[in-house]
Amino acid sequence: MEEELNKENIEEQKIKKFIGNNADIIYKKMNKKFSFNIYCMLFTFFYLLYRKMYLIAIVSFIIQSIIANYVKNIMVSLICFIVWGFAFYPLYKIHIHRKIEKLNTETMTEEEFKKKGGTSIVSIIIVPLVLFIILMLSMGMRIFDSASESLNNNIISVPTLINQNEYNYYSYNGAVIKYNNEWKEQEVPLPEGGTQKGIINNKSGVLVTVAEVESIENENLDYSNRENREKIYNLLESTFKYQASASGFKVNWQDTEYLLKNDKYYVLFDISKNEISMREYIILNIKDSKVCAIVTGAKSKEILDNNQAQVLEILQTLEF
Repeated sequence: MEEELNKENIEEQKIKKFIGNNADIIYKKMNKKFSFNIYCMLFTFFYLLYRKMYLIAIVSFIIQSIIANYVKNIMVSLICFIVWGFAFYPLYKIHIHRKIEKLNTETMTEEEFKKKGGTSIVSIIIVPLVLFIILMLSMGMRIFDSASESLNNNIISVPTLINQNEYNYYSYNGAVIKYNNEWKEQEVPLPEGGTQKGIINNKSGVLVTVAEVESIENENLDYSNRENREKIYNLLESTFKYQASASGFKVNWQDTEYLLKNDKYYVLFDISKNEISMREYIILNIKDSKVCAIVTGAKSKEILDNNQAQVLEILQTLEF
């Protein structure tokens, strides 16, 4: 019996020497059924490095990175940290026993034995630094590869830029708009019900659709004259206001006329109802005596205001 107690005491002292700092407290908690380590919860990766549990530290780093980059849920992250707090002592106990079993303690001095265990402040600095350097090198290689690929693509595609899928064409009701990969074509829901083909910006979510294209009734007028264009605008204003009010929409017509390009002029007005915000561009083609209505929509008027330059850039390519 005494021999067994002596063996247990010797084993306990050996483990405590291997643990190092706070050995008595850690040994006691390590042999309880349930124990919680606040440091491992708060500083998981760094505390595991501090206790020389390098493999488990790397595993914790990978798990936390996956949660941060892909799961992106605060509750999941919090639960994960709490789990690490409870898991530390069982994992540390397994770690210690495996390490001691591999050591030839009979030929080692006490100081050498303690150095194999214990804690390491240096690891907290060196390991994260190495991971950071690896990450930076990896990112650098990706940027270099991306830049090289982009350069090669530009060299190949410059002579035939438009023909190499750099631009797509959206057409509706006889109007054609050219757009790049910042936009995509899709069915757009209409306020009055149904859908219509249009294009949507991937970042801002602004919608652009061609509402209608019509010939001007009195083609004999000289529409290079501002007064004659004003007659068209006035007629369209009264028509759109009547249609909008019948559907419960509020119209804010802007009287200022703008030059779009060459022989194309435009005026615009805002349409709103509850959470619906739209802006309509009335574009007058004085060369071919045609008028085109372009409707844009977004979640708010502020988004439409902030992205108006982007919309006008698209409208610069409009042909009808």
